[in-house]
Amino acid sequence: MDLMLQWVRDVLIKFEKLQRQKYRLQNRYEAILIVDNMTAHCNKDVKELLKSNSIILLILPPHSKHFTQPCDVGIFGALKLCYQQIREGIAKFTLAQIVAHIIDASQKASSLLTIKNCFATCAALSVVNGDHLEVDVNMHKFDEDIQQLQAYNTSTAITLTPTGRKKKQQNSEQ
Repeated sequence: MDLMLQWVRDVLIKFEKLQRQKYRLQNRYEAILIVDNMTAHCNKDVKELLKSNSIILLILPPHSKHFTQPCDVGIFGALKLCYQQIREGIAKFTLAQIVAHIIDASQKASSLLTIKNCFATCAALSVVNGDHLEVDVNMHKFDEDIQQLQAYNTSTAITLTPTGRKKKQQNSEQ
């Protein structure tokens, strides 16, 4: 918990202040930090520090990583499987052999089929339309996740401030 608090104070807030200066944004424009539900990420001290610096803490519900990082789960899962298959004999390998196995496992894990399956898990299916590739997203697959996200963040009031120009008000006399 102390490490997270230190990171927020020494890294995130400093970076966020530099970005506000760079883009000439006032403090009324809020930033958003998206984290998983690990206790250290969403403890009271971190929440208070973020809130006092106009940073909204958005906590993802448990077991939602496969939706937010599809290739992370799919590719690293496949890479881990390839590694585990040779792990028993790894102590006998030279450094060059270990590197060769890592490269081989990486190539197997990051195939086009693996990547396609990663996104399909997240309800993003690739569709060939004429001469280009399009993504067809099944939005209904996200309904349950959106409900979980809202339930986990009910204590955080999210008030988004528009960053664009103010809309012109129409004259009511017309």
